[in-house]
Amino acid sequence: MGHNKVEEVESFTYLGANVTKDGGGTADIKRRVAPASASFKSAFQHLAGHKHQQKDQSLPFQEPSLDSPAIWMRDLEADHGRREETRHPPD
Repeated sequence: MGHNKVEEVESFTYLGANVTKDGGGTADIKRRVAPASASFKSAFQHLAGHKHQQKDQSLPFQEPSLDSPAIWMRDLEADHGRREETRHPPD
């Protein structure tokens, strides 16, 4: 770059993203996906454990149903960033 020498490296981090010499980002993707994968696995195990525990111990557990007192609906296409919810009472 001009009269300055630029060191050639295999990879570097720019704005939190790992940039590699060959343009690949596999290592960066794996680095980012690993914590998310662990979080989802933990949340799934937590929820599955609670559902299993409640059924085994005969604790009250209500499955989601369309017959519930209120159904909340949201029109995502018309939303455009606004939070508009409509409550529909059961028939």
